[in-house]
Amino acid sequence: MEEDEDDDGPRNLHKPDGDKKTEEKMKREQEAASLREKIDAMMQSNELMLSKSLEIKKELVEKKAKEKQEKWQMPKEEGLRKAAIAERKARASENKSMSLLLPEENKIMSMNRNDMDDLTKTWHDMARREILKRRMVALAGPCSSSGDVFSAPYGDNVDDFGAGVGTSDGGGFGGADELQYGLHGAE
Repeated sequence: MEEDEDDDGPRNLHKPDGDKKTEEKMKREQEAASLREKIDAMMQSNELMLSKSLEIKKELVEKKAKEKQEKWQMPKEEGLRKAAIAERKARASENKSMSLLLPEENKIMSMNRNDMDDLTKTWHDMARREILKRRMVALAGPCSSSGDVFSAPYGDNVDDFGAGVGTSDGGGFGGADELQYGLHGAE
């Protein structure tokens, strides 16, 4: 007879379970249950660690993306800032040159034409015409391109204003002559 034979083998098939067998069976079931609980706890712990590691990886990816965005945003902002500074410098330079040019243009605009010969009058008329064109374009510039109610369908081209504007040609305003001698005194 072999003693190592299974308890449930053919020899012991119809015998009732004894106390020792029952205790061993209960002990094995408790160990199995304990083992299952430990495995479940390990699985839950593993799932928790996995979810935390995924969350940390996600945060790192978001942080890297944010840093990359900031890295590209800084040069863009720096470029915009430099462009604004360059624009202000250009505007200041233009204003300075205009402030130097304005007294000279005003002097030309208010010259007395009575003492001028024909060649000087021609030069004076051309200079006045150029000054008036530049001033009209400067005044009409901001509103002519916007298409608002103040911009007219005509007058975008300064030559539309006619050659006699600001000169004595064509019976236009004769400049300082008429101011100095009255409207009929310069004729």
